Amino acid sequence: MLEPLAWDVLHNGIAGDFIEAGVYKGGISVHMEALLHAFYTLRGATAHAPRERVRTPEGGKVHGGFEEKGAEGDVLRQVRFLPGFFNETLHTIPPGSSFALIRADSDMFVSIYETLDALYPRLSVGGYIVFDDWKFLQSRAAILTYRRNMNITSPMWSSHQRGSPPFHTIDPMAFWHKSALTG
Repeated sequence: MLEPLAWDVLHNGIAGDFIEAGVYKGGISVHMEALLHAFYTLRGATAHAPRERVRTPEGGKVHGGFEEKGAEGDVLRQVRFLPGFFNETLHTIPPGSSFALIRADSDMFVSIYETLDALYPRLSVGGYIVFDDWKFLQSRAAILTYRRNMNITSPMWSSHQRGSPPFHTIDPMAFWHKSALTG
């Protein structure tokens, strides 16, 4: 589900970085790194190494996932890891940082709400916020509470509403597109 959204923000030149809050083993981050590499290669950059199939790293080692798939030093220098609890780490992101794509992946009300509180104000208009755990009632409650508290009325979509691939996922995800008018 992330690929079409990532391609949309890249194609439309939406300002900002990609951020994943709730990395677990890093599989999605590794996949996104490969997608970004492919996008920039297609735009004319020289590929310095052949890309292999993305695999999820073993043992919860996020760094290992990048190394396992052959990410080189220049790629790793562009990835910033912030280990720790969301309420302790997300507010350490430098002021002025903006995001084109935010992926929130946690199962609890508090962590989803903290992610939204810290990151959503930095999401560029035209960017997307994606929630991996739409199936969990606590996550869903946090998302809906934040939207209500911030008067966000942008339409919200779940992966199951979007139909067949490229929006196919095993578990339902949800997202919305940030608009200047509807948040």
